[in-house]
Amino acid sequence: VRDNIHAFGGDKDQITIFGESAGSWSTSLHILSPLSRGLFKRAIMESGAQLYYKERPILNASEALSQAKEMAKHFNCSEDQWLQCLIQLSAEDINNYPKISAFPVEGTEFLPVKAQTAFRDGLYNQGLLLKDFTDLVQQSDALQQQSNSLLNLTYQSKNAVHTGCMEETMGICHGSDVEFVFGSPIVWRNTNTLLDMKFSLEIMQMWTQFAKTGVPSSDWPTFIDNANNTIRIKNLNPNTTTPVMYNPFDTTCDGIWEHYYE
Repeated sequence: VRDNIHAFGGDKDQITIFGESAGSWSTSLHILSPLSRGLFKRAIMESGAQLYYKERPILNASEALSQAKEMAKHFNCSEDQWLQCLIQLSAEDINNYPKISAFPVEGTEFLPVKAQTAFRDGLYNQGLLLKDFTDLVQQSDALQQQSNSLLNLTYQSKNAVHTGCMEETMGICHGSDVEFVFGSPIVWRNTNTLLDMKFSLEIMQMWTQFAKTGVPSSDWPTFIDNANNTIRIKNLNPNTTTPVMYNPFDTTCDGIWEHYYE
């Protein structure tokens, strides 16, 4: 990408990589990998990271090699040409292979150390993600004193919740962000509301502004401190703000269940 982006009108010094779910895993690994240093300037991770589930098994190089050879046997590859045989397989063959593992391989040139070790010791490519949010949370006395919990900033589209969402979930579903990032509500207007379209436009603007400047929005407002001495912050719904509450679970989770245990 870096070597050819100029042919498409791009700037090799302003490359942003991003992905969702497994794509976000891959993005996080590029942040960790020494081989990816200098190949891109910014990164966006959507619903996934190498650290999100520490119990998930990770392959080492020898295990990955063993699985590859087992796969070669499945496709009747010869022992001396098994690697070339696998390279020539079609995408359909690989996708239908029942035992393939998509987990990252540790101990390789691309990922020499475990992700936890890399983050702990600062062995990653810095300056790629939006860091101002974490600085804000750490330095803001208002947030620290008035809140021990911050409500999730979510936006739930009626169209999205009807597809691939379990009724018992309390929030948006995995992958719900993708259609807004790529402007689907604007393309499929008959099944989306005006608010869906507005939200999608705002998300696309934030993503592209971050790719261009490293700052998602130039007009993100400061805290709104009203007469009741409560703080409201802009959330992901373009038309509303969210209060920072001292203990929201008293009126949400606890409030729902307390009458069952009186």
